[in-house]
Amino acid sequence: MAELLLVLGMHRSGTSAFARAMRVFGGELGSHLLPPAADNPKGFYEDEELQKINDNFLLTQRAHWDSLHLPELRTLPAATIKDYQDHVWSVLQPKLPAEGFFVFKDPRMCRLWPLWVDLLEKQAVRVKILWVLRNPLAVAESLFQRDSMPILLGSLLWNLHNRSLLGALRQWPHYSVATYESLLNHPGEVLTRIGHDLNMQAVSLSAMAEFVDVFLDRKLNHASTEDATLMQVNQEIITKCKQQYLLAKDTNISLDEKQLIFSDIGENGRQWLESMDFFARQRDELQLHTFNLDLERQRTEEFVDSLKTTLALKEKENNGLQGELNELKKERQSREEFVASLKATLELNEDELEGLQKLVNALRTNLTLKEQESHNYRNRALYLESLILGGRIPQGTRRNISWN
Repeated sequence: MAELLLVLGMHRSGTSAFARAMRVFGGELGSHLLPPAADNPKGFYEDEELQKINDNFLLTQRAHWDSLHLPELRTLPAATIKDYQDHVWSVLQPKLPAEGFFVFKDPRMCRLWPLWVDLLEKQAVRVKILWVLRNPLAVAESLFQRDSMPILLGSLLWNLHNRSLLGALRQWPHYSVATYESLLNHPGEVLTRIGHDLNMQAVSLSAMAEFVDVFLDRKLNHASTEDATLMQVNQEIITKCKQQYLLAKDTNISLDEKQLIFSDIGENGRQWLESMDFFARQRDELQLHTFNLDLERQRTEEFVDSLKTTLALKEKENNGLQGELNELKKERQSREEFVASLKATLELNEDELEGLQKLVNALRTNLTLKEQESHNYRNRALYLESLILGGRIPQGTRRNISWN
C-alpha cells in the first residue's frame, strides 16, 4: 500500500525544516521542489507541482493562501471537486514510491485536506500526519517582516489553519505533533519521538547527524515574540493564541478539547474578522481577476509562440520551395538552351539535307544522261554488229569506225 506523510502547519511555522527532516527516515520529497528564496534560503522542501495545483484551485474559488474565509469545500459542485482530485492524483501517483513513503508539505493543506479524503481512500493510500506548531507571535512577526502583514491578521490565520487541520487529525489519527522551537533546541529528541509516533526508523546515524549538524541553523529563527510591534496588537487575541499554542502541543489534551480551544478567538477577534470580511473578499476578487488575466496572457503568449513556430516552419518550407523553384528555373533554362541548340542543329541539317537533295537530283540527272548515252552506245554497237555480220563492213576496218 502506498504511503503519504503530510507535514501540516501554518505558514512560517518551520514546516520546511520538518519536511527536510523526514529524509532522515527515508522519506521521498520528489524532484520538483520549490527553489530556495530569500525568505527561506535553506529551501522549502515543497513539491512545486502539487503546490501550484492547490494555489490555482484557491484562486478559482476567489481565495488565496492568506484568505480569512474559504468556501465550504464539501458543498462545492461535484464536477469541481472531481476535476481537482483528478488533477491531484495525476501528479501525486507517479511520486508515490513502491517502498517507503512520499512527503508532501504545503500549509494550504491545513484547509484543503477535506478534498483529499475521498481521493486517498479510493486509491488506498495510507496517510500519516506530522503537525508542526510554532509560537503564533513568532509566526505573525515573521509574516510581518516578509509581507508587511498586520500582526493581528497573522495571528488569526495561525488560529484558522490549526483549527482546520484538527479535522485532518480525526480523519487520519496516525499523527505526531512537534514544535519548531523544540526542533531547533532538541533536534535529536524531537526526531526520535516523531519516529516512534509514526513507526519510522532513521536510515542511518549519519543521516541524523547531517540534518542536525549541517542543515539546522538556529540563526534562521529571526522572528521574535517580544518585538515592539507585537505589543500594539489587541491583547485579548494575543492571549487566546498563546493559550491555544501551549495547549495544542500538549499531547495529554484530546482533539475535541483542542477544537473547542481553537474555536474561541474572543469577542474582539470575531469583530475583527467581520470587519475585515468585506475587504478580504474584495482582495480575493481582485486576485482572481489578476489570475484570470495572467491565464489569458499565458494563453495569448502560447498562441503567439505557436504562431511564431508555424511561421518559422512555413518560412523554412517556403525557402525549400523557393530552392526547388530556382532549380526548376535552371532546368527550364537548360532545356530551353537545349531546344534552341536542337533547333539550330535542325536548321543546319535541313540546309545540309537541301544541299544533299540537290546533289542527288544532279546525280539523278547525270545518271539519266549516262543511261541515255549508254543506251545510244548499245544501239550503235548493235547496228555495227549487224553491219559486220552482214558483210557490209570489212572486219579489219572496224577500228577506224567512228561511234559518233
